[in-house]
Amino acid sequence: MIHEHSYKPNPRFYKGRRAGNETLFMGFELEIETGGCGQSRDELSQEVRRLAPFTYCKRDGSLSSGFEVVSHPLSWRWVKQNKERLVGLLTFLDKAGAKSYETTTCGLHVHMSKSGLGRSVLESMLKFVFGNPGFILKVSRRNKSSLDHWAKADLDGDGLADPDTKARALDPDNLSKPRRLALNTLPPNTAEFRMFRGTLSSKGFLRALEFCHSLAECVKRKAGDVSLDEYVQYVNAEGEEYPNLASFMRKHRIGNLRTATASAAASASVSASAGHDEAPSRRPRAYDASNLLRPTASQLTDEICLEIRRSRNNGWTWAAIEEHYNLRRSNGMTALHAYHRRRTQRTRSAGAAS
Repeated sequence: MIHEHSYKPNPRFYKGRRAGNETLFMGFELEIETGGCGQSRDELSQEVRRLAPFTYCKRDGSLSSGFEVVSHPLSWRWVKQNKERLVGLLTFLDKAGAKSYETTTCGLHVHMSKSGLGRSVLESMLKFVFGNPGFILKVSRRNKSSLDHWAKADLDGDGLADPDTKARALDPDNLSKPRRLALNTLPPNTAEFRMFRGTLSSKGFLRALEFCHSLAECVKRKAGDVSLDEYVQYVNAEGEEYPNLASFMRKHRIGNLRTATASAAASASVSASAGHDEAPSRRPRAYDASNLLRPTASQLTDEICLEIRRSRNNGWTWAAIEEHYNLRRSNGMTALHAYHRRRTQRTRSAGAAS
């Protein structure tokens, strides 16, 4: 059953096994388009409720032919213990033909309970989000025009450059600011991260949840405002807790690399002064053994090349293509390089045959 957009059921709080005194909860709103599905929207929503009874489905006026999947409040413990159920939901929607990332209408919104954050934490989170618009753009997976339209992060951009408007956006209690901000605090009980592009990729979906939770935890531990470098260091240090986000940051080289280099040089200097003449050995790069089952970008088939070409025509980025087609990089060759090399080889082969 698909409810009207105004539908608000009594919340059921999912805390997970052996939960303590949970105070911070999060929930998601995943928008999907279903125009290309072989099933009706009602049939899809019934299957969603069967697979994920912690969710319900609602209509959304911004969608052409789909609906949004909304969760009840979830604790971080519950999310970690039930990742397989979340992945199963996304996999079902993807195989059924639903679309989210490949559209211009779908977003992924994540709500966090204000009571579990506290006002001071929320203030620092607002400063971080609107103080690092380039990073927010990167982690949102949107292009800038889309982000500016649905969830503005750059307060110095057009329409929000007025100091009074910026002050209202940074005030958790102000009710006269726009709703379409990257971090929206207008809901009475939750803070809403609006910036994420819709996705049915388990990595992309979990990365969005990891970002929201890790930012809140980083601010709480710092007990004050945090810089981008401090946040990146925190995520890297908690890589096991936030694996998808930490991997994303390493891949996109997010953070102050000079700081890390200076720290390494300082450590080497200390070792040398202590009588250790040998240079410190490089730590081996951690990898997932299952990665070996993924094809490298240099092994693209003609069929995949054709699909990639269609995806590019639909506005996909190369990062999204690598993630969607489950490609891994080999010897520095990205999907972009492999695709053009493959096309060159095909053109030469066709010329030789003629």
